[in-house]
Amino acid sequence: MNNLKNNSPKKEEIVEDKKTVAKSKTTPGIIEVTDFKAEKSKILEKTAKEYFDSADEDFGKGRYNSAVVLYFKSLVALADLFVLHETGDTPSSHNERFRITQEQFQEVYELLDKDFPFYQNSYFQIMSKELAEVIKNDAEIMAGKTKVKL
Repeated sequence: MNNLKNNSPKKEEIVEDKKTVAKSKTTPGIIEVTDFKAEKSKILEKTAKEYFDSADEDFGKGRYNSAVVLYFKSLVALADLFVLHETGDTPSSHNERFRITQEQFQEVYELLDKDFPFYQNSYFQIMSKELAEVIKNDAEIMAGKTKVKL
């Protein structure tokens, strides 16, 4: 039988002051620490910008349904980023997002609640240029709250 030690990384999660940290032991005596909150924050900011940029492209081509969907997705990513910064965690569903924002961040909730029906209706209704501009503006408002430059 082979007595080789298993050198694959071992992960252990700990919670430290409302932030999750992973400790990965890669080599004896060396511990790599990753801050999942910071990583999640980077991902949310990147996706918010990507959705927003794609929405701008579709808007410029007159594809307003796509623009509405993408501006709304940018708004949601920014809302999740805001919740992450304020609470240390992100919602796992639309329902949880609405509940958290309604209970704790009324102004964010009002933006999401106002725009969500248009996102849903974009599957079977034609969206207007004016509506796309409204949702774009709401995403820009959330970007201001999170200090993200779109």
